[in-house]
Amino acid sequence: MLKHQVMKNKIHYIYLIAFLFIGFSAVSAQENAVELTPKQKALLQAQKEQLKKNRAVFIASLTEAQINIIKSKRLSQVEQKRALLASLTDRQKLILARNQEALKRRTDAFRSTLSPQQKQRLRHLLNVRNSLLDRELVRERIQDLRRR
Repeated sequence: MLKHQVMKNKIHYIYLIAFLFIGFSAVSAQENAVELTPKQKALLQAQKEQLKKNRAVFIASLTEAQINIIKSKRLSQVEQKRALLASLTDRQKLILARNQEALKRRTDAFRSTLSPQQKQRLRHLLNVRNSLLDRELVRERIQDLRRR
């Protein structure tokens, strides 16, 4: 019983430290925000709109069974993705492939407009975001193990 309580306290301290670190990281990331030109903002907006359209086309192509896979609470996200990918028709796979190619072209076009300073700031922001995502994954795994 005592061992369990000590372990529980350690986990609470780890969460507290992680929370504080994440908060400080988020503040410093906001301070390093990338200044974009109007042209770059327009490119990003156009990319965002196209992504929405492509997503809507793909979602409209889903069958009832595929929608049930996505909504399933019994499957983890990884299992959902595997099951959905296994159930895709050739037409749906083609839609996804075309969407990915178009996204890559638009992303490359946006990258070509960035200055070296903007690229450096973006790399820094992506590193911060990725480290936060890694911490979130660890937290989710710990919670999952506790549930078992």
